[in-house]
Amino acid sequence: MTSERLSVMRLHQRLGSYALRGSTLRHSLLAVKSASMSVAVHFAKCEPEVYETYRRVLEAARALGPVVEEPKKTSIHLVARTAFGGVAIRRTSLILTLKSEKDIRSPRIDKREQVSAHRWHVEIRLAKPSDVDRQLTTWLSSAYALASGDRKRDQ
Repeated sequence: MTSERLSVMRLHQRLGSYALRGSTLRHSLLAVKSASMSVAVHFAKCEPEVYETYRRVLEAARALGPVVEEPKKTSIHLVARTAFGGVAIRRTSLILTLKSEKDIRSPRIDKREQVSAHRWHVEIRLAKPSDVDRQLTTWLSSAYALASGDRKRDQ
């Protein structure tokens, strides 16, 4: 078995079957590898716990359905049909920005911004994997539903 085929199999196991649907294995491998390398750059200077926290957020999001990581210069966008979240990496924590239909009143929300009549962006600072709890997963689910057009999930 070629090393490329082994890499595809490992990526398939790690990212789930949806990561390889809709295009050739070779094209998918190159796309996922380049995205993974760009995502990895964001974690180069942070504590290991920050990466583990990001993995927990990603696991929780992927439990809701397909999620694409779109690495940008200063953050990583989490995308269903459209972006539902953004992750900015700091040395000892990460800042998760979620899309919401309404303001979320919680002491865990560091910053909130009303971006339109029925749209809010809320920021939550996550410092350890245990910060990805039931409450955060509920907010993540609502944001995912909003971005994917799945209104039933949000209720």
